[in-house]
Amino acid sequence: MTGMPRNSPWGEVQQGEKLIGGVFLVSTASHGGIMVRKDAADFLSPEARKIAQSERNYLCFEEDCDESVAIRELLDKKLWELPSRITDKAGYEDSIDRSLMQWHPDYWQARQRTIAALSGSAEEAEQKPMADARKDIIFRDADYEMMFRIKDGDSIKITVAYDGEEIVRKCRWLDETHLNVDTTCFHVDEFMERQTRVGNKYEPLPDQKPKLDVVIVEPGKPPRDAEIPMSRAAIRDIIGGEHEIIMEDKCSALVIGVGGNGTLLLFGIEGGNLTSLHPFVAQTKKRELAALAAETEEKAAPTLADRLEAGKAKAAAHIPPDIAATRQRQAEVG
Repeated sequence: MTGMPRNSPWGEVQQGEKLIGGVFLVSTASHGGIMVRKDAADFLSPEARKIAQSERNYLCFEEDCDESVAIRELLDKKLWELPSRITDKAGYEDSIDRSLMQWHPDYWQARQRTIAALSGSAEEAEQKPMADARKDIIFRDADYEMMFRIKDGDSIKITVAYDGEEIVRKCRWLDETHLNVDTTCFHVDEFMERQTRVGNKYEPLPDQKPKLDVVIVEPGKPPRDAEIPMSRAAIRDIIGGEHEIIMEDKCSALVIGVGGNGTLLLFGIEGGNLTSLHPFVAQTKKRELAALAAETEEKAAPTLADRLEAGKAKAAAHIPPDIAATRQRQAEVG
């Protein structure tokens, strides 16, 4: 515990670990986080400093929502490496990024802008292709060996043995062993067995441009499924300007416009990158959005009392002035 802080914003420090000089991972009886001594905090970005809680000589990042900021800063600046006890390092960093997108979207956007600036101009960053985080769909041959793979949302060509007709079918990833071919769900082996049994051949459709399946939510309209090009320009065109990413949960993200047209996009999320929204998640989200819209509309609808008052006011507006004056005098004298 040499050099370790004795107290924290969360109580007396019971256990601690020095990450680098002046940076400590601490725990108390009920909570914990990362404490950065102010004289060792030069590595923190201005955005990270805004999130930290100042406690005497330390900047403190509590473990639930803020600790990931300090860890991200240490890793980005290569000041610290994940310890050997963390075996899935990529998965751990992925969880850090998801936490940042959910709890600190402003910090995440600032970090992304900094990365883009360091790697080139904003215009150049805009032209760079989006990371293709779509899942792989595996197709097998009659010996149950991998025949080829395509990306989630790509299409295959089925050549019918009977008459040589060529049919193009879009495929969606469901899980490691299941897929949708058009709208029909198959186990990967079941699909192969059916095609083999009738002598059909199937192959990937060549030269496919990557696209993403999303849900578009436009103001005043029901949410709808859509397929869009996998590009930042396509996103910008739909939402009417620049955008921010807000984590919905571990498998979906909401993309909102900054001063745009009010349109929202629901994407999938994989490794911190936008990807196609899973078909089942898309249906769930659409039901949730429809229910929310109905609830909002119900709350905004006028009550019976409101309608009666409006009716009285409307009727009063059509009463001749002399009759209205007579009724007023009668009301005054009881």
